[in-house]
Amino acid sequence: MPGAQLRNFVRASGEVVAVLGSGAISWKAESRDQVICWTTEQRQRNRHLVVDDVCFPILPRIHRKYLASRSLGTIAKRLPGDWHTRYVYRLVLREAFVANLRFTGTCCQDANWQYLGDTQGRGGGPSKASGSLCPHAIYSVISATDKPDLPSIIFGMPLVKRGV
Repeated sequence: MPGAQLRNFVRASGEVVAVLGSGAISWKAESRDQVICWTTEQRQRNRHLVVDDVCFPILPRIHRKYLASRSLGTIAKRLPGDWHTRYVYRLVLREAFVANLRFTGTCCQDANWQYLGDTQGRGGGPSKASGSLCPHAIYSVISATDKPDLPSIIFGMPLVKRGV
């Protein structure tokens, strides 16, 4: 992962059961940029305030009910403070890309992440090398819970939690 990043280990009964890597967001994601109402200048100025949950593997042998959504919720409480301690600025927003062909995004939905739309599937990674498209659903959640008006100040629009 390039740029600013943190990794969190999820433990259950003292055993590592999952890992979450958070890092720099993709340069462009049309669905995200439309919802946030970013201009090119705003994206350049503010993209460091958004972090992407770039990987979230749960070990295949682990079968615990609600592990994924509970892990996302727990890390959501820790990540802003840990990020501020390490990089001396506050995160405003977190995003996750969920491969539509393999997953439904249930853990993001259960953790009250907002669905922003789908990518066109033209990004990097294995699909780029093979030339095939792999669209992803984009989910997002506000990280700056201590300043609920911050997203509207920075991005020009309020983001609401699902069901509110």
